Amino acid sequence: MSGEVSQFLADIAAIPSLSGKEKAVVERIAAEMKKVGFDKVWFDGLGSVIGQIGNRPRKIVFDAHIDTVDVGNRDLWKFDPYKSHIKDGRVWGRGVADQKGGMASMVYAGKSRHIHRIDEPKGVLVLGFDQKVSLHVANDRLYVFPLAAMRLEKRPSSATEAARSLYM
Repeated sequence: MSGEVSQFLADIAAIPSLSGKEKAVVERIAAEMKKVGFDKVWFDGLGSVIGQIGNRPRKIVFDAHIDTVDVGNRDLWKFDPYKSHIKDGRVWGRGVADQKGGMASMVYAGKSRHIHRIDEPKGVLVLGFDQKVSLHVANDRLYVFPLAAMRLEKRPSSATEAARSLYM
């Protein structure tokens, strides 16, 4: 993992982001998206951060929930989970494996696209949100809904199935 990605991941892992309390972490992610060259970065009405690269009619969407569960009894931890650190090339801290690591990777994949001038045939959206929401695309618009407000006949069994239903 590159030094920039590792440091960004350590930064966002150090920010407590319990479900419904993600404002500080989405602001940090938005700042990094702007820093690495996303074309557009904004927040939706639910407090999610959305970064856009390109402006094509159809989008490739990457998403990651960025909320974490509470750490429980801190006395049981070998280190403070909110004092993330990098040791032996690995990042340690709350949420690095689920799913802040995915978010850091997606943000830096966006940077790579700019550096290598990859001309995407589709636009790209990277989203960070509370795990209790669901994404839907209709009429070429992206909608984010709280899961509690939804009534679905059939939920996709995997991210791959969800992507197929949106783009295939």
